[in-house]
Amino acid sequence: MEKFLTNIRGCSLVLLFFVLTSNLVFSQEKDEWTEKIESRISENPDSVKTVLELQLSSSKIPKKRAAYHHLLASTFLVLNDFDKVFFHLNAEDSLLKVLPKNYLLSCDNQMAIADAYYSKGDLPKAESHYQSALEISLNIDDYLIKSDVLLSCGWIAREQGKHALALDYYFQAMALAEQNRDDDLLANCYGKIAIVYNVKGDLVKAEENYYKALEYRLKNKEFAAVASLYNNIGLMHDYAKNYDTAIYFFEKSMALYDSLGDARGVAIANENIGVMYYQKRENLPLALSKLKLSLDYWRSKKDVFGQCQTLVYIAYVYNEQGNFKAALDSAKRSMNFAIEAGARDVERDALLHISIALEGLSKYQDAFVFYKKHISLRDSLATINTSEQIDLLAMEHEFSSKQFEDSLSLVLQYEKEQAGIRVEAESSKFWNKLYLFGLAGLFIIVILIALINRQQKKSAALVAKTNILLQVKNKEITDSITYAKRIQNAILPSDNSIQSVFPKSFVYYQPKDIVAGDFYWLAESGDKDEKTAYYAVADCTGHGVPGAMVSVICSTALNKVVNEMQIKDPGSILNKVTDAIIETFEKSDNELKDGMDIALCCFNLTTNELQYSGANNSVWIVSKRKALNLETKIVPLPDNSLYLHEIKATKQPVGQYTKRIPFETHKVQLEQDDLVYLFTDGYADQFGGTKNKKFKYATLKTLLLSVAKLNVEAQREELKTTFDSWRGGLEQVDDVCLVGVKI
Repeated sequence: MEKFLTNIRGCSLVLLFFVLTSNLVFSQEKDEWTEKIESRISENPDSVKTVLELQLSSSKIPKKRAAYHHLLASTFLVLNDFDKVFFHLNAEDSLLKVLPKNYLLSCDNQMAIADAYYSKGDLPKAESHYQSALEISLNIDDYLIKSDVLLSCGWIAREQGKHALALDYYFQAMALAEQNRDDDLLANCYGKIAIVYNVKGDLVKAEENYYKALEYRLKNKEFAAVASLYNNIGLMHDYAKNYDTAIYFFEKSMALYDSLGDARGVAIANENIGVMYYQKRENLPLALSKLKLSLDYWRSKKDVFGQCQTLVYIAYVYNEQGNFKAALDSAKRSMNFAIEAGARDVERDALLHISIALEGLSKYQDAFVFYKKHISLRDSLATINTSEQIDLLAMEHEFSSKQFEDSLSLVLQYEKEQAGIRVEAESSKFWNKLYLFGLAGLFIIVILIALINRQQKKSAALVAKTNILLQVKNKEITDSITYAKRIQNAILPSDNSIQSVFPKSFVYYQPKDIVAGDFYWLAESGDKDEKTAYYAVADCTGHGVPGAMVSVICSTALNKVVNEMQIKDPGSILNKVTDAIIETFEKSDNELKDGMDIALCCFNLTTNELQYSGANNSVWIVSKRKALNLETKIVPLPDNSLYLHEIKATKQPVGQYTKRIPFETHKVQLEQDDLVYLFTDGYADQFGGTKNKKFKYATLKTLLLSVAKLNVEAQREELKTTFDSWRGGLEQVDDVCLVGVKI
């Protein structure tokens, strides 16, 4: 009775909530109200459904009815009633088409339909609606919505085996993340891009992207995302056949999902652990147990795709155990579900294991039929290689030869029993016919070869022409970028100008591409009695050609503020440069948030006073002194002979930023033999070493302390050698710029 009254009170609260808010619903934006309702859907879907249906039946306003349909769809999705989910979403779609155009609501509707088909396991229909959402999102000026749609399009493409297309969508989303400096979105992109590289076998790039994503998620304590990354890192180790390491990550993933109450994540982890024990060919009963736990979950959710994937893994295990009847049943059910879901990769694997099971049951002809279907499908998903063609021909020959030999043996036996003398004559006729068929076949083959050769010559000529055009275009592009490098080099201070101001200095500058987003800068002011040098190291948004274009704008702004406007204080210089860059980009019709991170120093060559201001980029000073005349973070060498002092930058870029604050100027008195280092993030962020990890700032500090006693040219060479050695065969991830000045 008490439990019944509690349920009644809960339902009454929900009813009261709707009555109180129904008049406010459409005076506000959809999302605020929807979030309140959706939080109650997961708590008590049956009660919410009852109230929503009541509201829908009494409402005559189309906009309200559309919202109620959308919320009812969300409610029925929790209840696993897909028919009603699609009914309400389609009803919402019909209402939105007669209402004034609202791209945001239309995009949300198409995404919801796509998500529902994905949950049901119907991948082709899900892809169709994601594409509709993508077209609508082009009219929405919100990069988060666009990126969400792009990531969904990439995910559905990847699960259908369209890996190149998936990567294209992910890179488009990553471009939006970089343009808007959205680290959370960037981490999401890294994780999804890593999955594609893993599937395609590029484990170096897969690991690089996984650990970029993991570093961010752990730092922000996003444990659901961490659990997903642990699972995917496990898949990477599975691909590399490091099965024990893979199981370790899958178990970490499962424990984390379990603590979060995520049953779907637990099901995925169980499935992957089961596959690992199968791959190791040990404890197959445990593998089967794990896979069946996963299958029970997919069945409870009526997830067609989940069932087809797990069933084919179960078929793997049954075939390995020699239980061919059970394997055949699981593989056939997997194939049917895969066809329904549009999961071509799974359908391909199911066909193979149907063939293996049939062969185990001595049904050779049927086995060969399914094996040919498997090869045909695999050929349509990826280019079949020579060894696979040989395997197919060898198997076909084996089946054909066995049948032919059995048939011929029966015929000869019969003929010998009926009329022994007729055997030789009949055999002679047989070989004459075979000879004639052989000649006819040979003639057809000769004609086919001639036609193929003719077509190949045409194709070769077309390819050669295309290659020439590509070479010409490539040369034009390369020449243009090379000329752009000459222009960019013109804005950089020459070696002679640097040496004239700072005789004991070095510049280690290594762009990722022909042109760079990093640059270094120098300007002088004052007379011979009291001369001041301004110098900086900057990292502009992006690298390559886009980064180089931004670097020219930023360098020009620095020159204007210092040389023309005669502003002296480093913090004030950065404030004015920020205004100039924002003003430049505001002239565009598109919203541009490009800018730079920079460390800017003003050095009095007479008094040795250093003034510094930075945007995200700190300055490091190496000195024999343990204390400077300001608070700094100290990193000593073991022998305490030198100390590295760090002056922190203002935590914002130069350019468009949400909450701008004035840049702070720091002053420090330097002495002879003190060393000042300015740098961008390219050196510390480079992946390499034995474990393909980032070099990191802590390692860079230790390196600079260890080379500080060398002359400046030797320091530069040691930094370059260390960087190249650390990077090894990996791609350089960003532009590198590091400037050292010895007083």
